[in-house]
Amino acid sequence: MGISRFGILYGIGLNYNSEYFNVYSLKLLTTQIMNPQIQNDFLKLIGIAITDQRVIQIKHNSIWRTIEPYMAGLHKETQVPSLYGFCRDVIPTLYKENDERWQIFRFTEIEDIELTYYEFQPHLGYTGKYESIQPAYIKLAPRS
Repeated sequence: MGISRFGILYGIGLNYNSEYFNVYSLKLLTTQIMNPQIQNDFLKLIGIAITDQRVIQIKHNSIWRTIEPYMAGLHKETQVPSLYGFCRDVIPTLYKENDERWQIFRFTEIEDIELTYYEFQPHLGYTGKYESIQPAYIKLAPRS
């Protein structure tokens, strides 16, 4: 456990710091097997982000990404727990059939996660159906 230069408490477990950035932060040790408590905290944080439509920041393969989380569950082909979300940090490519901002992140590749207070509205193109995540643990309902 320690305090980063930004004043955010980091370590193993779920921490809350309202004095600096108002984020929940969960540091994961992906090189080790996640113990049940850490896995539970991780899934709770993902669940809060999806149900409350809150933006998260994840450290994925040593790079911080800003994500709107839409769905979490098992990847249909690999059976690996994964997160499906819209990447705010990807520049859209014109004339592409698929929007590259929609991506899947394996839980095992997420090294750190922070729940921000930034909210988002579901994108108009989001239907709530995504064949690659089967079954879904939790998913955001599309706009009605």
